Amino acid sequence: MSGNVLEWVSDYYDGDYYNNSQIRNPKGPEQSNLGRVVRGGAYSSVEQSRLWAVYRDYFKPTISRSDLGFRCASDKAP
Repeated sequence: MSGNVLEWVSDYYDGDYYNNSQIRNPKGPEQSNLGRVVRGGAYSSVEQSRLWAVYRDYFKPTISRSDLGFRCASDKAP
């Protein structure tokens, strides 16, 4: 999960969202002027605290970087 690229997730970013959200599987705010959430650590991370799966940051969706990507996933078929 960490060490390859920062992973885009579908949630918008709000620094205080977890203080007021549901405990289990929060879906994130409806929108944000800050950008969308990225998780995990990338090979370019120089701070060790950023090299773990729960690391959370944000970027504008229009940004392009070599250490920023996504993972394709889907729900298990019934």
